[in-house]
Amino acid sequence: MIDKERIISMKRMSSKEIKEAIENVRASLAVENIEMDELSVIIGEKYLKGEISVSYTHL
Repeated sequence: MIDKERIISMKRMSSKEIKEAIENVRASLAVENIEMDELSVIIGEKYLKGEISVSYTHL
């Protein structure tokens, strides 16, 4: 069950925070010699902005 109050109270990330989070993931993957594709970046940004839900990212 989804806790709607928790979702509502979650702070939205700023564009700067989202960019930093994506870069941190990209750097972590690079250590393992894994390249992050642009589609993953786009989906990640949309998710962090609240534009799509988790279920959408599992398609």
